[in-house]
Amino acid sequence: MPREKFSITLDDVMIERINNFVSREKSMSGKFNEILRAYFAMLDRVKKEVLHVFTENEFNYIYDAFNGTILLPELSFKTLLIAKVEDADRFDRLSEKWNVDMDAFLSKLNALSEFECYAVCKIAEEFWSKN
Repeated sequence: MPREKFSITLDDVMIERINNFVSREKSMSGKFNEILRAYFAMLDRVKKEVLHVFTENEFNYIYDAFNGTILLPELSFKTLLIAKVEDADRFDRLSEKWNVDMDAFLSKLNALSEFECYAVCKIAEEFWSKN
C-alpha cells in the first residue's frame, strides 16, 4: 500500500498515550496507524449498526437537533445526544415536526453505548458537512 509521509504535531498527552498503546508495532508511526485503522474500522461497523436502530424520521429529528452543533471530545457523546434530543423537543417541538414518539425514541437512545452515541453524532455531523 502506498504511504505518504507527513508531519503532525501531538500534545504530550497524546504522545504518551500512543507510546503506551499495547501493540505489535514498536514505532510511533506503526502504533499511530494501528490506532487509526482500528478506530475507523470500529466507527464504520457501529455506524452501520445504528443506522438500523432509528427510523428515517428519528434520524431527521437528530439532524435537525444537531444543526450547528460542534462536537467536543471532552463531553460525553451520550449525554450530549440525549440532551440535544430532549432540548429540541422541549424548545422546538421536533417530535411534532418529525412525528416521533419521544418515549420510544429516548428509550432507544438510552440503550446505546457511548461509542454508539458517538457514531450517531458523527452521522449527524457528516449530514451537515454535506448540506
